[in-house]
Formats: sequence, C-alpha cells, structure tokens
Amino acid sequence: MNGKAGTFFAVWAPAAKKVHVMGDFNGWSHTKHVLKPRGSPASGGLHPRGVGKGALYKYLDRQPSGHKGEKADPAA
Repeated sequence: MNGKAGTFFAVWAPAAKKVHVMGDFNGWSHTKHVLKPRGSPASGGLHPRGVGKGALYKYLDRQPSGHKGEKADPAA
C-alpha cells in the first residue's frame, strides 16, 4: 500500500464501536492496531507495516455496551 510492504486487514462489523487487529506481529496487543473507518461506520481497515504472509491474527470487537470479544477472521 503506497509502496510499503505489509498486509491489509479489513472487517465488516456493524455493531462494533471499535475493532482492533491483534496477532503475533504485535504481541497479541488488544490496543495497538485499531482499524480506521472506511466508507461507512460498519467497515474498517488497517495496513500495519511489516506484517507478512502467514501472520497469525484475530480481531477484537468492542461493542457500545462495553462487551468485547476476540474473533477469528470469518473470511479466512
């Protein structure tokens, strides 16, 4: 993306307040990589540098109610 190597993460999460991507590339951090809204409040994306093919990851979904849950990528 823009000449920088990495992996693009995107998700459709209409009920989420925020979505984070966590994985072996960021120590499974719940806060480091927040997906930014793209086009509609229900979709988000992020392109962290240096994340290569085969990286292990999942999403952390934060609901307006305060509930949060880790989820595997449904498209994976």
